[in-house]
Amino acid sequence: MTQIKLSQPTNASRVSVFAASRKFDWVIALFSLWFVSGLHLDEWAHHHEQVETFFTLWHGVLYSGFVVTALALVIGVWRNRAQSTSWQAAIPTGYSLSLVGAALFMFGGMADGVWHTLLGIEVDVEALLSPPHLLLAFGGALIVTGPLRAAWVRNENTPTLAQLLPAILSATLLLSLMAFFTQYASVLALAANLQRAIPGDLGEAIRSQGIAGVLVQTAVLMGLMLALARRWRMPFGSWTMLLTLHVLLVVAPHENWNLIPIGLVVGLLADVLMHTTGASRLFAVITPIAFFVALFATLALSGGFSWGVPFWSGALVLAGTVGWLMHWLSSLATIQASNAP
Repeated sequence: MTQIKLSQPTNASRVSVFAASRKFDWVIALFSLWFVSGLHLDEWAHHHEQVETFFTLWHGVLYSGFVVTALALVIGVWRNRAQSTSWQAAIPTGYSLSLVGAALFMFGGMADGVWHTLLGIEVDVEALLSPPHLLLAFGGALIVTGPLRAAWVRNENTPTLAQLLPAILSATLLLSLMAFFTQYASVLALAANLQRAIPGDLGEAIRSQGIAGVLVQTAVLMGLMLALARRWRMPFGSWTMLLTLHVLLVVAPHENWNLIPIGLVVGLLADVLMHTTGASRLFAVITPIAFFVALFATLALSGGFSWGVPFWSGALVLAGTVGWLMHWLSSLATIQASNAP
């Protein structure tokens, strides 16, 4: 069986003199969950035509979550400043980019307000491609990955689930942001389209969009999971937590509650595979196939599934192929890193 070699952090020279505590990681991770949840709540409002101006309850949840997260970051630096030689040295390890992200997010929020005032409220895919929203996405990704970066540089290859939970939550929120801003190519977010048998060119375009979603989301999901497995020997329960929360955040704005068990079931399977075969090719191939088998089966049992055999069987083959390719790329990156001077 092929294992992905666990890599050691190599940027020790850039580590702050203040190692981030796990308590601080938990604070940032939970506050990040607050404002990422606000993002999905805002998406729900867009889908239900509840958004008319920039100043809405939904934006209030989003931006209040950002404010408390940014304040926690600033307070963390402020408390360290008295014992450090500079402000830069006072930043807890792993959180420099989170502070940059907070600045970008604040600027993106102001730009978003001006944008909405001048050009109105975007709908559908436009909302995902608006430059201020993309800036918010980039800044948000830098913020939420602070606990992941802090854990990454610790000298721990086999942490317990309790020790790794903030990093797992951080990685899940990153996955959620990536899925959110690529949901125009997501069969999970657009599951209703898989249930409607639409004839003609429109139906063909929608089915093709679904196949593109299988490719994109498999690459995003397995790329992240294999990166984590390359760094740590993931404790049992890691994938169950990651996939369950991920599916919940993606489907909640569409109120497709029947899809939530997919994350739980596939997460448990991924945990079993990880602990029996390691981060192997089998793990990388079976996990995405199982995810889409569970999705297609759930849709078929709860309202119908419009894809014919060539479409859904080909989609499963493509999911497994992309998973294998992501494993190959991850292994290649590990080999290159181990051979570096």
